[in-house]
Amino acid sequence: MFYHWGLRRSTLVVSLLASFALAQPPWRDPVPVGGGWASPEYKWLFEFPLPLPPVKQEKWPDKPIYSPATGERIRYYEMEVSQFQKQIYPNLPPTTFVGYDGVLPAPAFIAERGSQSVVRLTNRGPKTSSIHLHGAFSRAPFDGWADDIVQPGQFKDYFWPNLQNGRTIWYHDHVLRHTAENAYFGQVGAYIIHDPAEDALGLPSGKYDIILAISSKVS
Repeated sequence: MFYHWGLRRSTLVVSLLASFALAQPPWRDPVPVGGGWASPEYKWLFEFPLPLPPVKQEKWPDKPIYSPATGERIRYYEMEVSQFQKQIYPNLPPTTFVGYDGVLPAPAFIAERGSQSVVRLTNRGPKTSSIHLHGAFSRAPFDGWADDIVQPGQFKDYFWPNLQNGRTIWYHDHVLRHTAENAYFGQVGAYIIHDPAEDALGLPSGKYDIILAISSKVS
């Protein structure tokens, strides 16, 4: 989930990765009455740098593309679903994820209102996939509905017009039968739209505008 706190919009989202994996199944060992850990206890709070999502970079920034219909700049991105491993617990083996671009948290998209994004998703994962930009105005062919399936080894181009005002939204897998599983294993990411009205407020930006995602998982 992606949250806004106070008057900031894209401030503070969090990735509490400690609960991502290597946990006891809840049907086998329920959380004790009064609290406790359903997964192995994570004891290294504030001992390691906060894992922040990298900002997704467009493919050819020095070769701008413009829409023949609107004249607006189109930013083209390529992203892939793949299986990878990440160290979560320092004292346990790495955890296997299936996410975007082999990183967790997934890459964050930063867009200006009125600019346009085209994202080519290539599925190199073990299951079908589909991207839905949650909370955005998307045309039907690019909305990532549940039966709009990208099979392993295939790709699809998504067009996102970024017509809304400044806000934090998120993209995630939305494919039939595997949405929860794919999202659980890492197919979720932040998408931030800026606009002139927000930019004029002088809010913290750049490295001071931190994306945090809060996620609770048991596997």
